Amino acid sequence: MNSTVELTRAMYLISTSRIRKAMRLYQSNLLYFTHARRAIKHILSHLPDYSHKYLKESNHSTSTMYLVIAANKGMAGGYNHDVCAAALAHMKQCAAPVTLITVGSMASEFFRREGYEIAYEFTDIIDDPTISAARRMMESITERMDHHKVDEVIVVYTHMISTVKQTVEVTRLLPLLLSDFDDVVYDEDFKDTYVTYEPNAKSVITSLVPQYLLGMLYGMLVQAYASEHCKRMQAMDEATRNADEMIDTLNLAYNSARQAAITQEITEIVSGANAVDSPHEERS
Repeated sequence: MNSTVELTRAMYLISTSRIRKAMRLYQSNLLYFTHARRAIKHILSHLPDYSHKYLKESNHSTSTMYLVIAANKGMAGGYNHDVCAAALAHMKQCAAPVTLITVGSMASEFFRREGYEIAYEFTDIIDDPTISAARRMMESITERMDHHKVDEVIVVYTHMISTVKQTVEVTRLLPLLLSDFDDVVYDEDFKDTYVTYEPNAKSVITSLVPQYLLGMLYGMLVQAYASEHCKRMQAMDEATRNADEMIDTLNLAYNSARQAAITQEITEIVSGANAVDSPHEERS
């Protein structure tokens, strides 16, 4: 039992360390991503007639891709089940044909049990989310978009609000709608600033859109990675407390049994001594 407690405590500490690492990665990417979104909105607001293959004014889909991000391991409470169940519920409501990409072996196993065919599996990237891993995901998505195999991409992942609260998010990644940038707020100093884009605004936004998608996917990977370890940390903390309580209960039961055995032994010794003394007293 003590070895179980040591294991759960070790896994708790590992998850704590990995959460900190994940949030450092996320924060380092956030500033660039924020500026990229701001630049896209700024250009679009000055180029109302600009068109891009990933930018649309409506969200009517004829073929939908789902990207479901889960984990490779269990022992994380309901983390894997929650995200897969949310994706499944959304997919069942989708009227368009569905293409499925999974991240993490737990997602692959879940959807195979549900009878879904998986177009592509990423099982090697969720344990170490990197920009290059996000780029591989982006390329597999945009390749299908470019060849008109799908015209909408939905990502289902877990967003970390805090170490004690994580929520499953169902987010449309593509197509990009102009309304996606409504929440972008310019700094006061930037509102009236004249910006020159080189070589021109169209070239800049054409380069920025893939970077925006890359930033979105990377952020989702990191958020999912952090959420997984938050859930595992909570599960290991609960397991440690349960193990400690069980150890206390077993120690109490052991001590009670030991005391009862000692009492029984003393009783037998006293009874034996009394039995030996009784004949001598009778002869006297």
